[in-house]
Amino acid sequence: VKKGDKIAGLTVTEIGQIPGTDGPLSQKNVRVKFSGDIQLKGEYSYEFSDLAGRDQACFDVTDLTEQAKLPSLGGNNYSFCFNNIDQAKTAFGPGYGSGKAEITIRSFELQHGPAEVSNMAELVKVISKNK
Repeated sequence: VKKGDKIAGLTVTEIGQIPGTDGPLSQKNVRVKFSGDIQLKGEYSYEFSDLAGRDQACFDVTDLTEQAKLPSLGGNNYSFCFNNIDQAKTAFGPGYGSGKAEITIRSFELQHGPAEVSNMAELVKVISKNK
């Protein structure tokens, strides 16, 4: 994989190791950033994360057809958290909760690391949701 490659309709904009990690760039220590928008169906959750120590809004793509829209490095991780948490809180709130939704994302970041890391994306809009 290299900068400029297209994967699942998205363009690779950057490849590097996960910030703050030791060791060389490898399949077990890599962050790949993409440009482009994706429309996805799946399940959202908005809650306080003990592990992260803060509110988190995340999305899980469970349907195989929908999973094919996301880039993968051979793993089976089709979930991600939103890096624009304030917009996600507004879209999925008020209050903590979960449900099904159809959304548009951009700036997807695929991460494989030696520690607990999450894929990330920017929430562009919520097309539909139900709790």
